Amino acid sequence: MKLSLRNFPFAFQLQALFFLSGFSALILEVVYVRLLRYWTGGTAYAVAAVLCAYMAGLALGSYAAGKWLVNWKRLLALYGGFEFLVGLYSGGMPWLMSLVKPVYLALTFHLGPDTHWTLLAHFLAGVVLLLPPTMLMGATFPVVVRAASQGPGDRADLAERLYTANPGGGSVRCALK
Repeated sequence: MKLSLRNFPFAFQLQALFFLSGFSALILEVVYVRLLRYWTGGTAYAVAAVLCAYMAGLALGSYAAGKWLVNWKRLLALYGGFEFLVGLYSGGMPWLMSLVKPVYLALTFHLGPDTHWTLLAHFLAGVVLLLPPTMLMGATFPVVVRAASQGPGDRADLAERLYTANPGGGSVRCALK
């Protein structure tokens, strides 16, 4: 007997996708911390920048998508596009950081290498670099909830299951460490 995701209800299929999204989002958090620790001067500051970017990006993306994007007709295509753009941006992050490096170094030289202003500037630069992918991540939730609801209104029971699936994927990723 061949097991196929198509044999399961549509809402379950979306839960599985959202579970994988949470799994990969946690992987990206680790990658972002490792990339930013060289900019911020230490892992603790990089973790703080990544967490701030994630929380701000998730909130802003979710708010924007909840207001403007949930009325789109092709919600699954929109969701897939968001996930694709997150991957594309994240894959290009080292290149993007190399483009910004001259500005980063000039700023460090101008403010001094070990000042609070330099640390703040590096922190803010890290947050700004991570806002685009985290806003896209945040936008996926309202879009996928509306797609799962298959109607003009959101179903709370589906939203709860989808919301549980996403951090569930992150939790499984932590357990596999």
